[in-house]
Amino acid sequence: MQLRVQAIRPLTADIRAFELVDPAGGLLPAFEAGAHLKVRVSPGSGLATTRSYSLVGSTQDRLRYEIAVLHLRGGQGGSAWMHEAVEVGDLLEIDGPSNAFPLAPQADRSVPLAGGIGITPLLCMARELVGAGRQVELHYFGRNPDAMAYRAELQALRGLAVHAWVGLDVDASVAAMQRCIGNAALGDHLYVCGPAAMLDAALGIAARQGWPADQVHHERFGAAPGGAGDEAFTVDLLLSGQRLVVGQQQTLLDALLAHGVDVAHDCRAGICGSCLVPVAGGQLQHRDTFLTEDDRAGGDLMCACVSRATGVLTLDL
Repeated sequence: MQLRVQAIRPLTADIRAFELVDPAGGLLPAFEAGAHLKVRVSPGSGLATTRSYSLVGSTQDRLRYEIAVLHLRGGQGGSAWMHEAVEVGDLLEIDGPSNAFPLAPQADRSVPLAGGIGITPLLCMARELVGAGRQVELHYFGRNPDAMAYRAELQALRGLAVHAWVGLDVDASVAAMQRCIGNAALGDHLYVCGPAAMLDAALGIAARQGWPADQVHHERFGAAPGGAGDEAFTVDLLLSGQRLVVGQQQTLLDALLAHGVDVAHDCRAGICGSCLVPVAGGQLQHRDTFLTEDDRAGGDLMCACVSRATGVLTLDL
């Protein structure tokens, strides 16, 4: 669908909120807390693609959507395009809403942990939970108060216990998360959204402190780029006969899209399974949380947004 940008407002020096409405003034599709929109962006590379942004506003408001976009310096250009090119009155191409990060609505106690822009889905969740009279204890980690969006909105939510953890170094952040997460009671649910390092630390703490996997929920911002331990690899496409190279700092999904291969995709975090591609051969490095161990053992599917390969990968595409 096409939605019109009705308003843009700064939340911090690097975060802007975008209010989106139906151009004809109609009702927007309903959504549940934790849902996101996919926005078609046109970064400076010239390659149009999509970026996913969590819905922040009330699930009861069918007249407008609100998303918040962090300007990622040195990123792939999607956030820069949103900040620098999009203006009030523009029409944006939107897919969704869809939800890969749903609530457990019957939880006795919910513990959301947010890091930076990760507050966006968790604010929507907190609003929904306190509105239903549920116990919610939200922990918000940030570099400094000025970089933490939506603090006033959180403070205004009656029934929400908010704890801000500001300016902590790595060791202090880990110690704080250990206290925040604690030990899980039967009806407790933990939600984590934030930078990869924080998310990995929190999930590790939860596992060590005995949280059952079905009581822990998380959402990543997107696929992490390749690191020092990753290598470029070659991809052969059986049906089209193409050969392409996936760079160390590139995902398989982005390489396929750049070569005109139409691959469905959504979360870009290995959660939803939308970007599964058929594998005909190769040594896989699975990094998703969607496939089961049996799926991985079969060796014929992989999530293109996060998983990699070594040497030559052959896809049935």
